[in-house]
Amino acid sequence: MTEPCCYFASFVPFGRIKSIKIMKNIITYKSRGFGFISFTKHEDAKKAMLELNGKKILNKTIRVLWKQDNMTFNKNANVLISNLDNSVKQDDLNELCSNYGTILSSKIVVNEFDNTTSRAYVQYDSEEQAENCVNALNNLKFFDRILTACINSKQNKVAVIRGQLEKNLDGDVAEKLKERAFEVGRIINFSMDIHKESNSFIAFVEYDNRNCVKNLVNY
Repeated sequence: MTEPCCYFASFVPFGRIKSIKIMKNIITYKSRGFGFISFTKHEDAKKAMLELNGKKILNKTIRVLWKQDNMTFNKNANVLISNLDNSVKQDDLNELCSNYGTILSSKIVVNEFDNTTSRAYVQYDSEEQAENCVNALNNLKFFDRILTACINSKQNKVAVIRGQLEKNLDGDVAEKLKERAFEVGRIINFSMDIHKESNSFIAFVEYDNRNCVKNLVNY
């Protein structure tokens, strides 16, 4: 069985398939690495997408999403979720985010400089669905970590602050940090997660202006 056929064979258990089309190079006739599958029932296609998206087949992670007429996505409907615990799986992410709309694509990425946390990108069908997700997930405790979420196209307006907690520090640490961050610009969202084991913290500050991020760094 050829490699492309192995990928598509994984979809057979989910329902009756109407058609399969493997996209190939017009000159070499080699697979271009993607294709299209049509099920006879929408429910079967949805289940296959939720079950197989992000799974490894032949040691390769595959992406499964709804076919779009022009295969372009609304960048303002793409949500960036930060501070995910590394134990969160693709199924966990999809189950959580599907409460707010139709997921066209989702992906989890392990943070390069912190192998204990991950971030995720979730593409929704509409901006309204993405905004609903952002409003619901911001400051939500999920797998013992406080999440922060924003529209991905606005990520350059988000400052990430990491640090160690000083011993015998009086008052609410999160509130003090928020007050300090507010001094350089208008804050849209603020979330902070304290890790007691390492006596450290990570905070996410979303401003209404990208210049505020630079100002905070140089503050």
